[in-house]
Amino acid sequence: MDILFMLLAFATLILMVVGLFSPKRALFWSNKKPTRRRVLLIYSLAFIISMTLFDMTYSEENETTEDANEEQVEETEEPQEDKDTDDKEEKDSFEPQEDSSNESDSEKTDESKDDGSATEDRNDDSENQSEKKDSTSQEEIKDPSDDKQEDTSKQDETPDTNATVSRVVDGDTIEINYNGETESVRLLLVDTPEVHGGTQKFGPEASAFAKEVLKPGTKVKYESDGPKRDHYGRLLGYLWVNGELFNEKLLENGLARYAYVYDPPYKYQDRLKQAEARARNKGIGIWSIDGYVTSDGFTSGETSSGGSSSSSSGSNSGNDSGSSDRSSPSDSGSGSAALKYDPNGPDRDCSDFDTQEEAQAFYEAAGGPESDPHRLDGYDGDGVVCESLP
Repeated sequence: MDILFMLLAFATLILMVVGLFSPKRALFWSNKKPTRRRVLLIYSLAFIISMTLFDMTYSEENETTEDANEEQVEETEEPQEDKDTDDKEEKDSFEPQEDSSNESDSEKTDESKDDGSATEDRNDDSENQSEKKDSTSQEEIKDPSDDKQEDTSKQDETPDTNATVSRVVDGDTIEINYNGETESVRLLLVDTPEVHGGTQKFGPEASAFAKEVLKPGTKVKYESDGPKRDHYGRLLGYLWVNGELFNEKLLENGLARYAYVYDPPYKYQDRLKQAEARARNKGIGIWSIDGYVTSDGFTSGETSSGGSSSSSSGSNSGNDSGSSDRSSPSDSGSGSAALKYDPNGPDRDCSDFDTQEEAQAFYEAAGGPESDPHRLDGYDGDGVVCESLP
C-alpha cells in the first residue's frame, strides 16, 4: 500500500511541475480557469496528503515485520534456554556422584574389580555366541548347496524324451530311434549276464526286465557321457525312462554289476556305485550266488542248452574288458573251448588265437554267424573262421 501512495505523490509532483509551464494541461480535469496559483495549491496539497499516507502505511508494515521477527527470535531462543537448563541440571546431577566417588576409593576399586570380572564374563559369552553364530552360518551356507545338488539331481531326472525304443537286444544293449536313425545303445557303467552265445544266470532275467520296462515305442531320453561311441559304433550313454535312470534300475535290482569305468569321472558314477552296493547288501539277483560276480565278469552259469560249465566268463555285450573265459558250443562240433579274449573287447584277428577251435568259440560268442564284428569269417561267409589255424 505504501508503494501506491509513493506513486501518487510522485505523480502529483510531476503534474505540479507541468502546471508551472502549462496550467491548462495540469488542470485538464477542472472546469475552472487554470492558473499557476491553483496548480501549486491543488498539487501541493495532494503531494502532502500522499506523502503523509505513505509514511503511515510504511510505518505500520515495518512494525508488523519487526513483530514477526521478534516472535521468530523468541521461538528460536526458547529451545536454547531449555537446552542450557537441561545441561545445567545434568551437570548438577553428576556433581554428587563425583563427590561420592571421591569419598570411598576402596569401594571404587572393588567396583572396578567387579566390573572387570563382569567384562570377562561378557567376553566369554560373546565368544560363545560368536562360535554359535559361525556354526549357524556354516550350516546356512551348506544348506543352499545341498538344495542345489538336490535341484540338479531332480533336473537330471526330468522325463524329457529325445528317442524311442525300437528293440531290446539284451539287458545292457538297447536299440533306439534317435535323430531319425536306428541306433544301438550300450548302457554305460553296467554289465548284465549274457543271453547270447551261452546263457548265464540272471541273463534272461535282465533281458526280461529290460523288455518289460523298455517296450518298443517307449519314449526315452538318451544322454551321453564321455566318448559317444564304442569301437563297434554303438552309442554309449544312459537311458532315462519316465524320469528314472534305467542303468541305475538294473544295478539296484541285482541284474547288473558296476563295470567298464574306462574314462572317469562319469557324471553318475557315484550314484550307480551306491545302487550296486544296495543290491549287494540285500543279496538279491546276481549277488544271491556266492562268488558269481567277479572283477572280470561272471562265473559261467547254465547254457542255453541246459548244460553247465565250470569255467569263468567275462561276460559282455558291450564295452572293452580284460581277458575272460567262457564255454560255448562250437558249430564245428568239436566240443567246447575256453575263450581267450572278451568277444566284446578290442578287435581281434586270427593271429591272436592258437587254434581254430579257440577262434571259432570266440567268433560265436561275439555273435556269429549272424554278426561278425571282428571279421574273422573272411569273405566266404561259411560260418567257419580262421581255417588256416590248426
